[in-house]
Amino acid sequence: TEEICSDKLGEELYKNIEREVESHVRELGGILRKMTSVLTNETFLPQLNAVWKRHCEDTQLIRQVVLFLDRTYALASGVRSIWDM
Repeated sequence: TEEICSDKLGEELYKNIEREVESHVRELGGILRKMTSVLTNETFLPQLNAVWKRHCEDTQLIRQVVLFLDRTYALASGVRSIWDM
């Protein structure tokens, strides 16, 4: 990531990550919509919790991988932190 940022490719990498995160969130929305139509009240909350935990783990992993980009490009450009996507 440091090499990419130093080669002025930070903006492109940031936009690609943002696009993937947005796609991931849309996918989660679809999963949640399906869950509400299939699951009972007793099973919905545990399943929602599992989906939320997985989303948080995925987000943390993404952030760890691109922490340098987050500290340099996002901070200097005034765009959202990777964590805030």
